[in-house]
Amino acid sequence: TWTPAQRITNDNVADDMPQWVAPNGHPVLVWRQGGTWVYDSVPGNGPDPVFPAEQPHTTPSIIYGQTMGADAAIVFPDETSEGGDLFASFYDSGSGLWSLPIQLTDGGENPSSISTAYDGTDLLVCYKRTIFNRSTVNLPDGGGTIQVHDVPSIGQRDIRLLRYSLGYD
Repeated sequence: TWTPAQRITNDNVADDMPQWVAPNGHPVLVWRQGGTWVYDSVPGNGPDPVFPAEQPHTTPSIIYGQTMGADAAIVFPDETSEGGDLFASFYDSGSGLWSLPIQLTDGGENPSSISTAYDGTDLLVCYKRTIFNRSTVNLPDGGGTIQVHDVPSIGQRDIRLLRYSLGYD
C-alpha cells in the first residue's frame, strides 16, 4: 500500500525536476531549487548544492538520474559554443560529493529524448541526435530577391548510444 505523500520541501523557493538515485541502496534526491541543482541524501535535512557556484555547465534545465551500484550519475544537455552537447556529473558515495560536469559529446550533437541505464560496468546514455543544416535561401522581394544566409533546417535525426566506463579521470 502507498503511504500518504510526505512534504520534502517547505519554503518560498520554487522546487522542481526531482530525480532519485540510490547508490548502495541509499536514496539521494537531486532537484532544482530556484536556479540551483541541490541534493539531499536524507530528504528533509537540508540540501547541499550539486555543483560549486559559477562553474561552466552547472545550470542545466533538466537532468536524468542513474544509479550505478555504489555510485550514481546525472546526465544533462547543455549549450556549448558548438551547439547542444551532453554532460554528466558523478556522485561518489564515499565522499558524498558530486564531480564537476564532464562533457560526453562534442560538436553540437543537439541531444534530446535522453535515456540512461547502467549495465554493471558502464553508464549507458541513449539520445536522439539532430543535425541542423544551414543554407542560403533566396526570397522574393517586390520583383527581386533577397538572399538570407545561414537559415537552419532540420536534417538527419539518429539514435545514438554512449558508453562511459567508470574510473578515475
